[in-house]
Amino acid sequence: MSDGDTSSELAVEVIHSTLRGQCGDIRSDSRPGHADSPGAALLPADANDLYVRDFDRHIQYAEGFHRRWMGSNEAKLAWCERVSGRSVDMLCPQHGAIYRGADVGRFINWFSELKVGVLK
Repeated sequence: MSDGDTSSELAVEVIHSTLRGQCGDIRSDSRPGHADSPGAALLPADANDLYVRDFDRHIQYAEGFHRRWMGSNEAKLAWCERVSGRSVDMLCPQHGAIYRGADVGRFINWFSELKVGVLK
């Protein structure tokens, strides 16, 4: 990273057991954030909205993925802490709908409280 580069790489390799060497890029000068796997959801075939429209309904599709594939509660909490300290208008996961506005904070709060690294 060069001097003056305002990006902050948030490593996801320790919270997602299969994403070795990948990072979630949340730029301090850019309000949307690409999250790689945090926020991903395994949506039903008929769900084709670009954005999360109903957080409470949507989050059921994210729960199993996050419980199983995010391998470390400590790393998860560190990621949540770093992301919540930024002004992020949108959280854009690799799979599923985009969280925006208040749903970004709702996702971070939900994720921080979720016990991960387990099958349910």
